[in-house]
Amino acid sequence: MQKTENKHYFHMAKIYYYLGIDFIFHKNDYPPIHIHGKRGEFESKAEITLKNGKIIVLIKKVRGKLPLKGIDLNNFTTFVEEHSVDIIKKWDEFYNKGITPKTKRYETRIRRKNNKSSKGRNS
Repeated sequence: MQKTENKHYFHMAKIYYYLGIDFIFHKNDYPPIHIHGKRGEFESKAEITLKNGKIIVLIKKVRGKLPLKGIDLNNFTTFVEEHSVDIIKKWDEFYNKGITPKTKRYETRIRRKNNKSSKGRNS
């Protein structure tokens, strides 16, 4: 990633707000594609990769932070699984094109589809 003088390199961007969780990109993050979920003092991140043509979401701990738990972890994971294609698009816009997206708010709970499952919850 080539740094420019664009303002987006000097702050974080809140991409989504969903049921009390802020979904953010940090200013100097790097691949693999990932997004942080933060609620209060709790924070986890979701890495998004492609394997055999399928999007894989891997939930990880953030060093020095308490991980999301319970319903917040479930809501974070479900949201990332359902919006992974849009997250990938916004990652490209933010880190490669210098476009800071406006925060999208979601107030309606997403129901997890049976065929979706995440790997490595807070590994």
